[in-house]
Amino acid sequence: LVTIYSAYLEGRIEDLLFKLSVIQPYKESEYRWPISEKIKKAIKILTVFDNNTSTEIISDLELAKVHFKWRNEIIHGRIYSPEIHSENLKSGRYNTPDRVINSEELSTLINNLKEINSRIYRSMLFNVDKLINSMPN
Repeated sequence: LVTIYSAYLEGRIEDLLFKLSVIQPYKESEYRWPISEKIKKAIKILTVFDNNTSTEIISDLELAKVHFKWRNEIIHGRIYSPEIHSENLKSGRYNTPDRVINSEELSTLINNLKEINSRIYRSMLFNVDKLINSMPN
């Protein structure tokens, strides 16, 4: 579920970049960028606007960035049974300590990913077009 809801959020951010492409093109070569680069691009475009709406969307994108890092830590690690390993998330990254992970943490991450996705979607439905239309010609 972490992977599925991460993918939904990635798709939402790509949809946002398509919507913002009237301000700055979303090139085909950028489709293969890591999600962190796509978020960075969306934030850069939105900083053109200096209002509460753009600030709110940027805040949601920053939150998404944090959650994708959290997702990566879990997805690229190995989860073992807590009955066998007290620190049951073994990192796939050099010099990153093992730590405890449980189903509650995974549920929190899933729910947060869904919430961030919903917030960005609502902004796209109700606010992004207004932002775009507010730009001087």
